[in-house]
Amino acid sequence: MRKVMLLQQFLRKVIRNWMMKHGRVGRSKAKRIFRLMMDPCQVVELKPGLRISVDLRIANQDSLFWFFEETEPALQWAIRTLLPIEGTFFDVGANAGLMGLLAAHDRNAKVFFVEPHPRLAETVRNNLSLNDFKHEAKVLEWAASDRDGEAKLHVHDSRNDGAHTLKEFAGSVGSHTVQTKRLDCFLEDAGIVLVDLMKIDAEGHDFEVLSGLGEFLAPSTLPMIYVEMEHCNEWSQGIWDLLLERGYVPFSAVSAFIDTLYKFERMQEAGRSIAWFKPTETLAGGNMLWVERGSIIQDRLNEYYSVASNLR
Repeated sequence: MRKVMLLQQFLRKVIRNWMMKHGRVGRSKAKRIFRLMMDPCQVVELKPGLRISVDLRIANQDSLFWFFEETEPALQWAIRTLLPIEGTFFDVGANAGLMGLLAAHDRNAKVFFVEPHPRLAETVRNNLSLNDFKHEAKVLEWAASDRDGEAKLHVHDSRNDGAHTLKEFAGSVGSHTVQTKRLDCFLEDAGIVLVDLMKIDAEGHDFEVLSGLGEFLAPSTLPMIYVEMEHCNEWSQGIWDLLLERGYVPFSAVSAFIDTLYKFERMQEAGRSIAWFKPTETLAGGNMLWVERGSIIQDRLNEYYSVASNLR
């Protein structure tokens, strides 16, 4: 058994080293071939002291196994750099819990994982048991929304637990009845007066999540919000208008693949600056970090972007 585990970790290392140095050509084919030699259920060390369990049969968890750094690298940077040590982090739409795990490991943060899908919520609990975090970490197995009650959680693909939403759509392969809660009610009941950073990825239900924050949706109580705004549609426009009205300003997140991340790392070692967020005045789609207008954080992000732009 020990030899099998070592072989699997060796295959992962081979793929990662190749892609970091030679680009993405042949990547998917190589992963498919190597996956045939591996147990689909894996526990991998993402970095010293941080482990995660994944199922390679599930698309988004397969990605975490091979190249977890590619999963929203700008958000990972924000957690490492902007989240205060021992701060409070909410991972709304936690999936396997990667971002919350990073917040707990890298910043010793108090983390709340909001995940309505039963199987994913259990995955997060298993991942917490793999790690020994000093601060509180809780799994909240319900859906954040704009009302308390129940709703149907529609699943897009049985092979991809992350593709689920409270919004009904054609082509769903099933649904679960889940509990819904307003976040402001939960925060009040829990006695939480400040959330330093909240990540929201609710697959099209993000506006309802924000609406459910009520008066808590203010820079004084929630200074940073990272939210998915992939499409320039009606709900994205609603998020845009709501957050501007509440005193936030947006920064667009930069995405990157593992080979690009490797180049960025070399650039930083050479003294070059990398800007993971760029200021924006238009709704162009993509993930965005919203911070208080006129805040120190806004100044820092603008400075990072200005320095990086001047070095190009």
